[in-house]
Amino acid sequence: MVTHVPVAWAERARAVAAAHEVDVLVSVGGGSTTGLAKAIALASGLPIGPTPSPPGDPVVEPPSP
Repeated sequence: MVTHVPVAWAERARAVAAAHEVDVLVSVGGGSTTGLAKAIALASGLPIGPTPSPPGDPVVEPPSP
């Protein structure tokens, strides 16, 4: 079984959140994004403010500098 969020990513994200004294997590999208936020919240107790996107929403990238 392939996981959406590798354990190493979750551990690194938790460490970054702790180092920056994050107060709340906001996940924009679904799937892996929400999974990563859940993994951080589970270990840290931080609240999550999920912002799911509808299926099929295009990914809009910022303009190049």
